[in-house]
Amino acid sequence: MSTSIVQRLKRSESSSNTIKVKCKDAEGNEVTEYLPIVGANDPLEFLLDLWDEANVLEERYGLISEGKMKFLLQSVGRALQGRYAKKWKKFASVISIADSTATRHEATNRGKWTHLLQDVSKAIFMKGAFEDQIDYLEDTKRPNKMDPTEYVERVFTINERLTYFE
Repeated sequence: MSTSIVQRLKRSESSSNTIKVKCKDAEGNEVTEYLPIVGANDPLEFLLDLWDEANVLEERYGLISEGKMKFLLQSVGRALQGRYAKKWKKFASVISIADSTATRHEATNRGKWTHLLQDVSKAIFMKGAFEDQIDYLEDTKRPNKMDPTEYVERVFTINERLTYFE
């Protein structure tokens, strides 16, 4: 039986286990953002937290465009440690980045980014993790002690994260 990867743990907001990522906003001002560091001893769901945070940065600063995709790949690579870093390096090293700002190249880079997250997830998570999440969504009732709003948020989070396993 494979381990169920359900969003239950929460990282402390004040965690010092982050890396700084310096980006430029639309007005050219430097902004410091943070990505959580994920080590081999951390729960696997922390890896999904990193994917989510990296996607937020990508959307916020347009990191799929020319010259920025490599920065995004490097930033996520810096946030990974141990076997996670090795898996990331293996998959990220074969990505060829489209070197034009044309919309079709950004779409190509976005697809490559999505596939990279999926490939690394499949390589790290146990076989059956996707099925475990589907089973959880289909079969698990809200625990009596859990606030309905919190349960709905959990279900939505799991559902959104299923894209990392497609």
